[in-house]
Amino acid sequence: ADDVRSFTAFSLTLFLTLLTCFIDLVSFSFVLWSIQPQLFAVIVLYAAFGTGVASVLGRRLVPLHFDKLRKEADFRYALVRTRENAES
Repeated sequence: ADDVRSFTAFSLTLFLTLLTCFIDLVSFSFVLWSIQPQLFAVIVLYAAFGTGVASVLGRRLVPLHFDKLRKEADFRYALVRTRENAES
């Protein structure tokens, strides 16, 4: 029962946060467009460029992070086996 309550509370909070962010994005976009359409276009292009760069860099970092975790796990395994062999 507590798991279901926690899941529904988290889901509701996430949904409301996303809805609020979307409404803010749309309303501020309309305001900025009415003030300066060129600035709005530049901001959208800047955000798209930043997202693209972050995606490219992130794609390269994921395998590196996986390799790091695997090597750390292998090291911990070797330490445990060394300790077990030293005790016997």
